[in-house]
Amino acid sequence: MDDAQYEHQERIRESKCAVSYIANELLENAMKYNWEQAHSQIKFGIHF
Repeated sequence: MDDAQYEHQERIRESKCAVSYIANELLENAMKYNWEQAHSQIKFGIHF
């Protein structure tokens, strides 16, 4: 694997980690600040 391919794979890995972190934070906040009397669903998704 040459340097360009390595850098590309590293960038993909870092992006996946960042997306995972953000999704986890959103989920934690949704659960933490959930208002039980509101009968609406929370959905989130990531599309590339």
